Order: sequence, then structure tokens, then C-alpha cells
Amino acid sequence: AYAFTKYVNVYFKQKWQMRKNPVTKPFLAKNSELEAQESLDLFKLIMRFMNDPTLLGKREKIIADYIVQQGISYPRLRDEIYVQICNQTLLNHNDANNERGWLLMTHCLSCFPPSSTIAKYLLKYVSDQAYNGYKWFCQQKLLQCYELDPELSRWYPPCLLEWKAARKRAGMAVEVRLPDGGISVGHVESWTSSEE
Repeated sequence: AYAFTKYVNVYFKQKWQMRKNPVTKPFLAKNSELEAQESLDLFKLIMRFMNDPTLLGKREKIIADYIVQQGISYPRLRDEIYVQICNQTLLNHNDANNERGWLLMTHCLSCFPPSSTIAKYLLKYVSDQAYNGYKWFCQQKLLQCYELDPELSRWYPPCLLEWKAARKRAGMAVEVRLPDGGISVGHVESWTSSEE
């Protein structure tokens, strides 16, 4: 019912297929030339993040953080970021590149929800296409996003703990020192607040 191809047929402004070269126009309609140019620049970064085998360690996380920060700072770019990642993971037969795309998807889902327009289609895409253990991880993050106002986002990209957990597709726990001197270990998610 929510096949991603239906979303593509209605909203995409160009053909849906993995690209080996930068796109010349955004996938989704934009309100200004500046937004369109930012979308094209993000696509180049997503391609670099996914395809550059020399991008490792801190440099890898910095580029992922920059992409996420653009989604945090500019809500109109969020769906564009999600569809660009979907476009580049569709039928991507290079395992290393594909895994990086799904890592970036989890990085984004940890910080900003997709719009209500794309959310169910994105969940279907993740359910059908996710790579090597990312399916349940992305599904869980998307279902957490359903509970949020689509305009909400975090203020900062994921921390190193979240980055490592996403790479391993594992849960996270933190140790908390209590005022009475006790120590408690608790499970946390990307959207867990300090009150929780």
C-alpha cells in the first residue's frame, strides 16, 4: 500500500535509480534556487560519504554529521536527504557503499523525523530494502519518529556512542551516578531525554 515507487511517481522530479555521477536537479520540488543548490551539494556529499573508501574514522563521521546538521538546520531539506539516501541504496550491489548508505540513514533517523508525507513510504522502503541488519534498526528509529512532531529535531548530530551503536546495529546503555552514590545502568535511544 505504501510502496516507495508510489511516492517516487508522485513527487520525484527525475528518474529513480542509483547514480554514479552527481544529479543536476533535486529529486523533490524546491521553493528557491538556494534550496535547490543546497540539495545538489548534499547529493555530492552523500555520494562521497558512500563511495570514498579512503574516508575513515573522524573524517567519515564529520561528513555524516555535516549532512545530518543540514537536515537539523533546514527542515525543508530533510525529505530530500532521505530520498537521496534511498536513491543511492536502491539496487546498490557494492556492499561497502550500501552499508555506508544505511549507516547514514540511521544517523539521520536519530536526529530528525521524515515528514508525514514520506514517513510511511520510507518505512516500507526500509522494510523491503535495508541492508544486512539495518532493517530492524531503521524500523525502530522510524517508529520512534512517528511519535514526534515532524517539525522537531535534535540540536546536534549523534554522539560517538550512537555512531558506534549504529555501525554495530546494537542498543545503547549509559551508566548514571545517582546523588545517593548509587550507580544505575539504563537503556537509551536517540530520542531519550534526560528526564527519562
